[in-house]
Amino acid sequence: MKKKNTKKSKPKVKKSQETYRVRNWSDYNKSLVNRGNLSVWISEDAIKHWHNLESSGKKGASNTYSDLAIEACLMVKMLFKLDYRKTQGLVNSLFSLMGISLSSPDYTTISRRLAKLKVKLPLKDIGEKINLVIDLTGIKVYGEGEWKVRSHGWSKRRT
Repeated sequence: MKKKNTKKSKPKVKKSQETYRVRNWSDYNKSLVNRGNLSVWISEDAIKHWHNLESSGKKGASNTYSDLAIEACLMVKMLFKLDYRKTQGLVNSLFSLMGISLSSPDYTTISRRLAKLKVKLPLKDIGEKINLVIDLTGIKVYGEGEWKVRSHGWSKRRT
């Protein structure tokens, strides 16, 4: 009988590619900090039209929140991949941090109204900066610089 080789062989490990070495630590740290930067703009017109002022003309109470408010909450939900309850909490905390005396629609209201709204949520590349802009025309998600260009026009140096 032949003896079995009891010696275990080590798995072959491929040599990985050369790793990137950070040379400028201050810039690297700033870029990591800026990953958590959140900028939210809400126009005065959007604040005025957050609540529904029109009556539906049907039996029962009219909607308390406008379609703009529901769409804004849904956009926040999509951007941060949150549940409805977490979305309600985040929007309420954003309003309190900004000093705006508004409240978020209830999570059940958001989910019920979603079925009636035709919302087109744009998908953006994960790597780029996202600007969330809420104005009278609705909520928009812009990449880096798009909102500035739309508001202020093209820069002379860069287009």
